[in-house]
Amino acid sequence: MEKQDTTATLPALTLRAPEPSDIDFIYRWENDPALWHNSLTPPLTSRQQIWEYVHSFTGDIARDGSLRLMIQPAGSTDPAGNIDICDFNRRGNAAFVSIYVDASLRGRHIGTEALAQALTLAREALGIDTLAALIRTDNPASAAIFAANGFTRTGALPDWLGRGQDLEIFCRRL
Repeated sequence: MEKQDTTATLPALTLRAPEPSDIDFIYRWENDPALWHNSLTPPLTSRQQIWEYVHSFTGDIARDGSLRLMIQPAGSTDPAGNIDICDFNRRGNAAFVSIYVDASLRGRHIGTEALAQALTLAREALGIDTLAALIRTDNPASAAIFAANGFTRTGALPDWLGRGQDLEIFCRRL
């Protein structure tokens, strides 16, 4: 019996700087009440705040402490989501990373491929040695994306989000 190849074909995509045409997408994603329970950032981001971020974007994580990159699928004019590399620790060359993929595009391995590209960028262009992610214990899809990219669970933050909502810490040396 012939063994079947069960590896997924990863989508063709690029990571790019945010552009003014992304403001409405970011605004919708940042203000989606269904996502607030997954985020550690305050809900309700104004369009003006996003506009200011996009128009002042430098791409300099050492200066700004964070870097947001848009996930751009090949052949599409719309972004599929974003990757944030944030809380950059210059002394330890470490940062946190998070992924958002638009709900209409989930299940297509976009997050897995985008994270793989972000790891390369973090190591080769940004000089980051370690990345960590905080993942809700009730979000196994996110945990699977990070595990597929070589992250290991290194700890937990019990009741970190209140009401019994725990976070897991995933880390990877680059």
